[in-house]
Amino acid sequence: MDKVEKQFDEGVFSKAYIVDKKILLEAKTKDTFNSYKNFLGIIGLLKQKITSVAIPYDSIKLINPCSKYPFGAMTYIMLKGTKLDISKCSSKGKDNIAKKLTLFLAEIHGVEVHKDKKMYIKLENKKINKNIILLKKYFTTKEILHIKKLQGKYNTFLKERVFCTIHGDLYQENILVNKKQELASIIDFGSMTYLVPEYDFACIYKMDKQIFATVLKNYHKKISLEGIKLCLYFKSIKFFEHVKNWSERAILEEVKGIHEDIFNNN
Repeated sequence: MDKVEKQFDEGVFSKAYIVDKKILLEAKTKDTFNSYKNFLGIIGLLKQKITSVAIPYDSIKLINPCSKYPFGAMTYIMLKGTKLDISKCSSKGKDNIAKKLTLFLAEIHGVEVHKDKKMYIKLENKKINKNIILLKKYFTTKEILHIKKLQGKYNTFLKERVFCTIHGDLYQENILVNKKQELASIIDFGSMTYLVPEYDFACIYKMDKQIFATVLKNYHKKISLEGIKLCLYFKSIKFFEHVKNWSERAILEEVKGIHEDIFNNN
């Protein structure tokens, strides 16, 4: 890429740039680039299924790992809309967003892919176990044993549920809205994976309670509230490895959040 790059955002998994009226997402990990490839690999299926919101299907291109982008990158055209700001969203606006979001979830969860469920459960546990080891520094032995007990419940839940394609990161920064506070686009499919639908609901639960309640009420299939809680717990736990190089204060804030999620809501 020889165009001028302007960085405008950075998350745990990607850095975002504007390059010649396009978005460039630079992967910060190998797993993130693999998610980019996975997204591109099923783009045809997504195009057939997802019509409720704008997704830049035909403009997505991968940049393989190189000296400039050690973990690779992905580019796509800029989509219309601004990032959702819940604090500035009216009750009516939240209902409008929830209705479109319900349609989007039904569409993406309906994308038919044939993958090895057992392998994905094994991968999920590998990530959880890695982070439990890191958390032992901050949690008591009794608390770790409790987390392991919850992990057993989570595994039982995963084995019993039907897996599907999920977005995996449905927070407000990945939702674009128009001036009428209507959902216009969904961005950042870098966390898209094969898991249970409750995982996407866990993200929405953390985002806004009104939107969550409306989506849950209107979703076309039965969703497990207990499953949402388990997904919420282990999504937070899996994220911890990405904060280990933050300041000690920031790490302790993350630990506090995990502790509150698990022990104050269980």
